[in-house]
Amino acid sequence: MSKRNIWIAALLIVLTLIVAPSMAQEPTTPAFPQDTITVRGIGTSTSQPTLATLSMGVEKFNADVKEAFSDVNTTLRAVVEAVQGVGVAADDIETSYLSIYLEQSYSNGAPEVTGYRISNQVTVTVRDISQIEAIIDAAIGAGATSLSGPNFDITDRAALETTARANAMENARAKAQEYAELMGVTLGDITVITEVPNQTFFPYAAAQADEMGRGGGGAFVSPGDIIVQVEVQVTFRIVRGA
Repeated sequence: MSKRNIWIAALLIVLTLIVAPSMAQEPTTPAFPQDTITVRGIGTSTSQPTLATLSMGVEKFNADVKEAFSDVNTTLRAVVEAVQGVGVAADDIETSYLSIYLEQSYSNGAPEVTGYRISNQVTVTVRDISQIEAIIDAAIGAGATSLSGPNFDITDRAALETTARANAMENARAKAQEYAELMGVTLGDITVITEVPNQTFFPYAAAQADEMGRGGGGAFVSPGDIIVQVEVQVTFRIVRGA
């Protein structure tokens, strides 16, 4: 066989290897199959909060760092004991922030240490919402200089999600049925269900107190409701008339 014929034969083999696999490929499946309806359904469920967290602390300034630290710790211990006296368990109180900040003055050009600002904070988990105002009052009365929250939550989130999920499916089916009627077809079985990452809407109540609780009146807190939302994407078959 001549060299020319050998090259032609080799080229034919290469072309066969390239073309044959491409011819054997399956046709691409469309993103939304024919004779289906795809809709999104949204469902919600609400509940009153069953627990809350509060951040409270003490901040002091002193020229001597040891005295400042000791003063802060003494006052914070009194705050912790006060909230425990209202019914908060020791396991529901944990340190969340501790800082020592050196303050300097530059009035004479060169830096000069003026003192130390110490801050110590704890996070308190409140499991009896009815006691939250009393806990805030107790903390402020014991010397707390900072307080943030409350941040409300629920203990059994799964139960709310189950209800919201059922409502989302009902909403999706109602939408699909409406589209089916507009198209003049019959709604069939579900083929695909996809749940979109759910959302939870937490109420935030800013605790208010007259003169930070030192002038009487105490704190006022309104818990509000927690809303859990579930969103699903559902694909239904449709049956066309004969």
